[in-house]
Amino acid sequence: SPTYYEYAADLAAGNHTVVMEYFEGFGNALAKLSWARRAAPGEGIIRINAGGSAYADSFNNFWEPDGYFTNANATAPITATQTEEAQPIWNTTDDPLYINEHATAFRYNLPIPNGNYTVRLHFAELFFNSPGVRRFNVDVQGQRELAGFDIYGQAGKAALITKSFDTTVTSATLSINFTKLFDNAVVQALDVYPTGSVDLAAPTFAPIPQLENRTYTTPPTVTL
Repeated sequence: SPTYYEYAADLAAGNHTVVMEYFEGFGNALAKLSWARRAAPGEGIIRINAGGSAYADSFNNFWEPDGYFTNANATAPITATQTEEAQPIWNTTDDPLYINEHATAFRYNLPIPNGNYTVRLHFAELFFNSPGVRRFNVDVQGQRELAGFDIYGQAGKAALITKSFDTTVTSATLSINFTKLFDNAVVQALDVYPTGSVDLAAPTFAPIPQLENRTYTTPPTVTL
């Protein structure tokens, strides 16, 4: 089975060289090196792999493991679920980021400096094969942004779709609340950027039909 190693290092601004060595013992050997830049505290950038562990995506962005969440209903448990099917996720090259989800009814309370932000939520329907089976609401900072949202109804099965919303933080906490209507509310990943600092009109996946948001094909550009 594959062996994975992860290492974090603080590097000064500038160019760096990474050298990886591996040795073939028996049979064929294959090595893959992935790297990602982790957003610095106070930068106002948050990336979370909902229901999953840390992840370096194909555009060298670092996604934190699931965290900063709380149960929105004291009687209902929060679950982190991974798909039971070996299925590709359409409209992305980062399938591992979207094969898990945070499910039931829940809230993210993200610590972040006060300011204006764009919140982007990433969804993929991993289980159901028809529209109307899963529907849920999403509130950002107390504002209803998605009502009766149906992932399959807008994107089909195992296809990535994102929704982006502008908001303002005045209490150093950004709240995103998921409430279920039919079956569980879910989210695969979420990211937050200061408004205007990242081109969120250019996400890292191919065009798909979106009734509420525009779609684009080129990766985002971050200015450091």
